Amino acid sequence: MSLLGRAARLAAAVALVLGSRDAGAARIALLVGNDQGHAGDPQLRYAEKDATRLAALLGRIGGFAADGVVVALGRTAAEVERALDDLATRLRATPGDNLILVYYSGHADSQGLHLGASTLPLADLKARIGALPAATRVLILDACQAGLITQTKGGRPGPGFEVALEDREPVHGIAILAASAGSELAQESDQLGGSVFTHYLQLGLSGLADRNEDGNVSLGEAFDYASERTVATTLGTATGPQHPTFRLDIQGRDDLILTRPGLSGLGYGQIRLDVPGWYFVRRPDGTLAAEIHSHGREMLALEPGPYEVARRDPSALEVAAITVGEGRATAISSTAPRPVPFGRMVRKGGGPETAYGLAIATDVRTPIADLGPAFGLAAAGRVDLPAVSIELRVRVGRASEDGMRLATTTWEGAASAAALRMRDFGSLLGRRLPTAGLGLEAGAAYLTQTLDDGERRATVSPFFGPTALAELAVGRHAFIRADLGLPIYLLRVEPASGGTETAWRPALLAAFGGGAWF
Repeated sequence: MSLLGRAARLAAAVALVLGSRDAGAARIALLVGNDQGHAGDPQLRYAEKDATRLAALLGRIGGFAADGVVVALGRTAAEVERALDDLATRLRATPGDNLILVYYSGHADSQGLHLGASTLPLADLKARIGALPAATRVLILDACQAGLITQTKGGRPGPGFEVALEDREPVHGIAILAASAGSELAQESDQLGGSVFTHYLQLGLSGLADRNEDGNVSLGEAFDYASERTVATTLGTATGPQHPTFRLDIQGRDDLILTRPGLSGLGYGQIRLDVPGWYFVRRPDGTLAAEIHSHGREMLALEPGPYEVARRDPSALEVAAITVGEGRATAISSTAPRPVPFGRMVRKGGGPETAYGLAIATDVRTPIADLGPAFGLAAAGRVDLPAVSIELRVRVGRASEDGMRLATTTWEGAASAAALRMRDFGSLLGRRLPTAGLGLEAGAAYLTQTLDDGERRATVSPFFGPTALAELAVGRHAFIRADLGLPIYLLRVEPASGGTETAWRPALLAAFGGGAWF
């Protein structure tokens, strides 16, 4: 059982669900975001965007009416204080078991919030939150956030801030969530397009935190999910791991439900992850909307619009374009995903460290010296690394030549290695383009020549030369390919002047076949 889950049960968390027992009850939220801090604070990129996105989510699936969500961006401390006073006035005029949620994203230190050049002392904030006439109060302080591409947020390290309310008689109680613990610095993520804690809090509230699969997300479920993912994501950052913290002082018997993503309704849509695998959901601007390991049961509530959904399992990577419709649920199993070969993932620096493939082909080689054109079969095994692809090739071929004196038949067995630099060309007008590569090949051929008079000759001939490869994926694992090489053989030849000599002789080798990735 999680820490917050244990605390929630010890506190017997307040019963507050969408559709309160009291018809007059209200769900009201104040979301404050400020990218600007004090002089010397770095410019933040996503604090105001985080507040805006969380406001939209609460309005869609949190039961907060449009006029019950107040967003304050780039405001001063005095303006935020006036907004809290306005909320208190509104709550006093709305009897019932009301819920008030206050969220802040921006700079802070151990003394207060940095709202531009002004400061809102934490002592004042906690007093105002504690005085709000609401049954339940939730305060979320995200002054520290994180990501894969990080920027320190929150100013300088200090003793941290703990929001401890003065002893007072709460109506139902208060819950306080903070994005970090103690003196930890927090971070933002360019890849996530927001702060790590708020990013995962939003994902949790959108349905990924619904671990008991009842269609609702409680405060405890949301915090557990956001905390676990925040610690995991920030573990490898330069700033270090970020540990969200909480404080509960609430009374009641049921869970505090913040969102109900399991309900169909207007204003949002759903993606049902009914096929197991790792999912990465991206918005049209390329930022990451969600990532989750699905067991085939999870559901994700999202704003209506287009998304790119990538699903990865041990044997395949698939990408699908999905449009989330308002009030509709789209199942992954009903989409038409496009398979992406693992080799491409390796060469682009993502996915597995290596990818493996096997191919077979028929080939033809132009004449070399007194050997006629050859036809044969070839096989290749390839490993794709991030910087280069290495291919081992074997070939068996047969050539015949009707000379002026004798007819000859030559059998050739060859083994070689090729190093290629591959390039992926993506797609054009919805059609996949091939992957192509250039490189060098070196190997040796064992040539056995039989003359009409029964004489047999055998020799080993090394060769090397440039090689080119093009391949096109035609399914989840399969591909077709074409090779073109210019091997230069070292042969014993008979010049017109008589005798024998060693000389380099070029040939052109073309092959066509197919294979599969593993």
